[in-house]
Amino acid sequence: MAIEVHKTAMVDKNAQLGDGVVVGPYATIGAHVKIGAGSTVGQGAIIDGHTTIGELCQIFPYALVGMKTQDLKYQAGSVSYVEIGDS
Repeated sequence: MAIEVHKTAMVDKNAQLGDGVVVGPYATIGAHVKIGAGSTVGQGAIIDGHTTIGELCQIFPYALVGMKTQDLKYQAGSVSYVEIGDS
């Protein structure tokens, strides 16, 4: 299955997209992102940071995933991780 990236989407050259991933218009995918086969990223969604999305997941339009944490225990400069779906 081919990867489909809308012409207005921005996908970092280091991002890892599995077979059949669909990236919608104006979506942004960062350098440390891994997206599993068959997953979809909706219009305007932003996936960044050290984020792993499993297979057959759906990220809805305008969602923000993997951005700087809002946890008050977070120490500036620390690396945080997000894993959604299978790993």
